[in-house]
Amino acid sequence: MRKVLILGAVLLVLAGALFVAASNLNRYLEDNREWLAQQASSALGRPVAFDEIGVSLRGGLGARVTSVTIGEDPAFGKGEFLRADRIDAVIKILPALRGRFEVARVEIDTPEINIIKTRSAFNFDSLGRAAAAQAQTEQKEDPAAGTLPFLVSSLRITDGRLQFIDRSVSPASELNVDRLDFTASDVGLDHPIHLDLAAAVLGASEQNLRVAGTLGPLVSPEAAASAPINLRVDLGPLVVDRLKELALIGESIPAELSSPDPIALSVKLSGNVDALGTIVSMNASHAAISYGDQFAKPKDIRFVIDADVKWVGDAIDIAKFDLHLADAHLTGSGHVGLTPGMPVDFKLSGRDLPLDGWGWLIPAAAALETAGELDLELTARGPAGGGQIPRVEGTIGLQRISFNQPGGNARIDDLTTTVTLKGDRAEIPPTDFKLNGNPVQIAATVKNLGNLDTDFSITSPALDLAALGAAGEGVQQREVLENVEVRGNFRIASSGPQLDATLRSTGGSLRDVAYRTLDGRASLRDRKLTFERLTLSAFDGRFAGAGSYDMAKPDAPAFAFRGKVDGIDVGALIARFGAGRELQMAGRLHATLDLNGSGSEWEVIRQALTGNGALEVADGVLKGINIAESVLGGLTDIPGLGNLISPNLRSKYPALFGMDDTVFEVLAGKITMKDGVALLDEIALAARDFRLDGKGTIRLDNALDIAMIFVASQDLTGDLIRSVKQIQYLTDASGRFSLPLQLAGSMPTIRVRPDTLYLTRQIPTSLVRTGLSKGLDVLVGKKRAPEPATEGDAESATAAPAEQPPAQADAAEQLIRRGLDALLGGDQQ
Repeated sequence: MRKVLILGAVLLVLAGALFVAASNLNRYLEDNREWLAQQASSALGRPVAFDEIGVSLRGGLGARVTSVTIGEDPAFGKGEFLRADRIDAVIKILPALRGRFEVARVEIDTPEINIIKTRSAFNFDSLGRAAAAQAQTEQKEDPAAGTLPFLVSSLRITDGRLQFIDRSVSPASELNVDRLDFTASDVGLDHPIHLDLAAAVLGASEQNLRVAGTLGPLVSPEAAASAPINLRVDLGPLVVDRLKELALIGESIPAELSSPDPIALSVKLSGNVDALGTIVSMNASHAAISYGDQFAKPKDIRFVIDADVKWVGDAIDIAKFDLHLADAHLTGSGHVGLTPGMPVDFKLSGRDLPLDGWGWLIPAAAALETAGELDLELTARGPAGGGQIPRVEGTIGLQRISFNQPGGNARIDDLTTTVTLKGDRAEIPPTDFKLNGNPVQIAATVKNLGNLDTDFSITSPALDLAALGAAGEGVQQREVLENVEVRGNFRIASSGPQLDATLRSTGGSLRDVAYRTLDGRASLRDRKLTFERLTLSAFDGRFAGAGSYDMAKPDAPAFAFRGKVDGIDVGALIARFGAGRELQMAGRLHATLDLNGSGSEWEVIRQALTGNGALEVADGVLKGINIAESVLGGLTDIPGLGNLISPNLRSKYPALFGMDDTVFEVLAGKITMKDGVALLDEIALAARDFRLDGKGTIRLDNALDIAMIFVASQDLTGDLIRSVKQIQYLTDASGRFSLPLQLAGSMPTIRVRPDTLYLTRQIPTSLVRTGLSKGLDVLVGKKRAPEPATEGDAESATAAPAEQPPAQADAAEQLIRRGLDALLGGDQQ
């Protein structure tokens, strides 16, 4: 008991002595506050200031400093490097008695630290530089002084704030770390330091960064780079749309990338600074993510990335890369260099990647129904920095692929192939599939993936246009292109898409037109489609042409066309394209045509259509109209011409008077298009016994007005004169019977109207000259016995007639005109 009392008394004396010593030390520190601040300033090389300094017995003997500030390096400007409301430091007493100062605990409340980076240095580089130089000098003089006399066992920061300003870029960027809580325990050189950090970063209002683990042992400051690291970093929730608002981070995020929902990121660090291994895990399954109009992942679609990465010197080794997107799983591994050019050597693989459901992720494919699977085996090698694209090699396997757009015109089924990539080239071998049920084979070589410079070929034994949605309206026959072959090149230039292609087909049916061969070549440049060659064998003949279609003005596209027709069956052509009421014709058509126009509607095109051409129909027939009988037969009712077509004449010319048609040898003419009207020039119809020559117009609404001259052959003229000798006075300079007439109306209703004005002027004069004035008496009611025609009558007709009173001549003209009008339905007065 007595020993216990003695021990208690000793402890009381020591406690009292300690209290007295602490009180004396507290007064000493306070009395020397400015001197201590100067000493700290000298040690740090920066202005140091504080309001109060004193001894603290909380948790052991220590010191407390309030309102501490450390000034900024003048090279970085004015202001403060650090400000803290309070700093507590507890010193271990026993080691201090032995000359070793070990800080048991340091606590810093609400510090604010400003870190500044320039192209050459950080603002904290100069801290303690002078003191460090002095320490090195002392170490050289006394090697024993090289041991570190100052250690901190525990460091704690509460509610801190760190501001990082990067002036190495222009404009300067800024990053803030708020609500920083940091604890470091077991701080020392000979064992691992346990770290625990939590902070709010990247604009978050709550703590979203957590770091926990160990660092060290450090062994010595010089060996810090090789000190072991074992840390776990959890970052999140992160919201991309909020990150884009930050100056430092937002500029590095593509403008097209957007996500309003939180994303979690976890990183495990192991190894050391020289060889740092990281295991990264990102989970964005519960976030909606979009990238412009190219990618759009809804919420609750799996999106997870796991990677095992090791940083070794100036390179990154990716031991494992796993990507889970929806039901697809991709794996990869490789190497990425951090030297200029960023050399890449990376392999990406995927097996049985399903295609169905991708409409959820790719807006452009939202309207597509897809099915099938993909296999990927790709390797990327080469520089990836500075806008460069590494060389990609490998294969993309397509298994049982199908595409369908509801309401569209194209469905692809049963496509299985392997696409081979060779850097900037891609090859598709001959690949069979079905296009809307039609068997098709395609092969292609992409010579440059940058501009899609592609040589391609497409073949099919038969393409059903109805199945492709390209059939014409109202067609009667099945439209099929047989043995189709399309070859060409497609590429994208700065001015837009460009195409060169050829089309061949050995036969088929188009718009109820059966053809034997189809051959064409076309090109596309600057929205202008040029048909360099187009040939078609149909209607027992051949068509060859060329032209262009300029789409630079979508509301008024311009076109040009030139073509040649050889030996086409006119009857079959009209039967196909006629409306059933057009003038029927048979024969072989030969023609040339050159047209230009613009517009997207027929009424506009018709008015703007210009051009010219020439046509010829050989060995033809005009059905349903007999021009010769319409002209000559109409004259028989004219007084004095009643015997024009005698029975002998009809029997001698059965093809001329015994048919409802006009048989001709050649129908030819020239055409000029202008203002919606076809101007016909040098129109000629040559038959065995007559010909027609003239000119006129045909409007594109089928109205025609053509003035012609009917000229009988020499034999027919002689026979007509023998029937009615007065016909000789209706002959031309060559001695052939000729008569002006008019073709008028709207096809197919065409009227043949002889020129009654010509007749009323020509016939009375002839009658007077031949002494037939008595014949006029018959017309007005005076009977006269007929006189037989003789050879001398023709000669007497050439003699000068006796002078006829004007009144008698006028009366004769009026009578003849009335007779012609009654016969031909005219309205001449």
